[in-house]
Amino acid sequence: MRRHIAVKTAATVLFVMMALSISAACSSQSKRPPPLENIGPRWDEHVAKAIHDPARAQSVRDLGRRLIELQDALTNDMEELNRQAAELNANYEASREEFARLVVAFDAKRAEALQQYREVLFAMRGQTSADEWKLLTK
Repeated sequence: MRRHIAVKTAATVLFVMMALSISAACSSQSKRPPPLENIGPRWDEHVAKAIHDPARAQSVRDLGRRLIELQDALTNDMEELNRQAAELNANYEASREEFARLVVAFDAKRAEALQQYREVLFAMRGQTSADEWKLLTK
């Protein structure tokens, strides 16, 4: 009996968390970062001022552009989640399982993207001195 109540409570908590995350995703307007062509040249100038070794500077420039691409992909994924959630929300016959699948799939993609993001940041950090890093992160 206790186990049944615990499972039911856990399922309810999971559903509430999913509903809150979907409603928050649907209610907020995604803030799309400026296009790469607008950020790229500024990033290149910033890197050129901070890192004087051409080979390392080029590597850090490339890593920075990769971060911008990852951010753009994450924004696209968020917009797609909003679209799919709105579509499911409009369907009154949609089940909890459909919402759960949507959230689980998005969460997996987001976790993978954030892992790539961290790896790029650590690679960038590994190629810069402490002073260069301070200049880059201002």
